[in-house]
Amino acid sequence: MNEIRSAFEPSFLVIRLATLEPQKQSALGRYLARYMTHMMEAARLVAMIIIALGAWLQSPAALVGGFLVIVLAWMRGLLLPGKT
Repeated sequence: MNEIRSAFEPSFLVIRLATLEPQKQSALGRYLARYMTHMMEAARLVAMIIIALGAWLQSPAALVGGFLVIVLAWMRGLLLPGKT
């Protein structure tokens, strides 16, 4: 249980205590607001599940495949700039 708590506490604290407005107004913030849709978030979640299963099963192919899905989800705006 402590492992789960230690994974989420830093994110919770950053969201609650940090001033993130400068990051939101940056080029990266605008990119994420435009291209990181719920569908891309779902794709990244599925990829994380693939990576977790790949780690559990010790499958390098699953690890690489999940990593590639995450990289492609992050690069969607660069690969398909006209689609939002």
